[in-house]
Amino acid sequence: VKLLIAAVVGVAVGTALIWTLPVNYVKKILGALIVLFSLIELFKLWRGSSHIAIWARNTWLIGFGGGVAGGLVNASGAVLALYLKSLRLTHGVYLGTLSAVVLGHDIFRLGLYWALDLLPGAAFKTAAILAPFAVAGGWIGTWLQSRVSERYLSVVVLSLVVLLGIILIL
Repeated sequence: VKLLIAAVVGVAVGTALIWTLPVNYVKKILGALIVLFSLIELFKLWRGSSHIAIWARNTWLIGFGGGVAGGLVNASGAVLALYLKSLRLTHGVYLGTLSAVVLGHDIFRLGLYWALDLLPGAAFKTAAILAPFAVAGGWIGTWLQSRVSERYLSVVVLSLVVLLGIILIL
């Protein structure tokens, strides 16, 4: 709950910053940080370390930062995935927590973007068309969870987060 509340507040702040910060530079900086922290977590996983980084112990700060990243450049999923993976949660707890927080914060963000006229009507139509793919992806992930080791799933998730960071940089 703390993570979701902090993320929603962060979305409001990040959305407000759209008009004041150079979004292209913010995307590149955020992408570089995501890549850096993801590679650190991959290295720790490779070494077998279960140490939780000090930065990852502040739920309010991470939730707020993820919300700002989401409101500003639509990158909350990568930030929150990295945070939750660093906690060494089981994949089921990781997936459930990430899904709940991202869903709650995205519903708030869509309402806020709509109220501020930041999204054209076509964006909602596109979201409706893509929604079944999101559900299918969630189902596939749940199915894979019982068939693949926790370590392998962590490597896959962190590798995808690295890729998302690179996409932000480009």
